[in-house]
Amino acid sequence: MCPPKDDEDCSPVQRAANWAAARGHGKTLALIAGADAVLSTLGESLQPGADITPALAAGGMLYRFGTKAETASELAAQAAKAEAGGFGHGVSVTTRAPTKTPASAGTRESIEAQFPVKRTGDSAGHHTVELPKPVTNEVAGLFNRLFGRTP
Repeated sequence: MCPPKDDEDCSPVQRAANWAAARGHGKTLALIAGADAVLSTLGESLQPGADITPALAAGGMLYRFGTKAETASELAAQAAKAEAGGFGHGVSVTTRAPTKTPASAGTRESIEAQFPVKRTGDSAGHHTVELPKPVTNEVAGLFNRLFGRTP
């Protein structure tokens, strides 16, 4: 973490860590994989001293457990299992930032611009990102980019 007075010399991730730590969310940001990619999806230029609060407040974040890119076949298998369980053809995400499990995240707005997102399950934060049939390599690539995951 950069010293706050030298924030202008920090990377975007370090500036975001400063922002999160100042608001008591340091653990949350530390668990987000690919934070550079996640922050770039916020639509903010992240110039020195940029405040990312409005972008986060605009639509919130969706979190997906895990940090590695997922293949089309992995996503398709999970989507089929969810569909068989009555959740629609998709994969699970949550609106609650994980505190114990590494996760990746993307803005709800950017994800909903590409895929339907529906509230599902018993947990208040559980949602399903619905995926098309079939789940192609292009769909998997887009999904991974939206969550800041790179192969």
